[in-house]
Amino acid sequence: MLQYLLSGMAWVFGVAGGLSFWVGGRAIHEVIGTDRAFAEMEGITLALVLFLLAVVSKTSAESVEKGENGELVSLAICAESDREKSA
Repeated sequence: MLQYLLSGMAWVFGVAGGLSFWVGGRAIHEVIGTDRAFAEMEGITLALVLFLLAVVSKTSAESVEKGENGELVSLAICAESDREKSA
């Protein structure tokens, strides 16, 4: 369940980042009334942050694994550190 949620979040962040990249600067310029160059920089920065969140969400979704009994859900990084401690 968590894997599907994170995958969906990655998709939403990616779409929002793309929209922000293409129309974010113009929208910020028209709504807030800031200088066009500054608004474009804000739009690109927002797009980069959203793309970064998309990458983090997708990477987290790929590293989620189920526990041994199939009920627990944990990140693969945590599961590896737990295996090392028990060995």
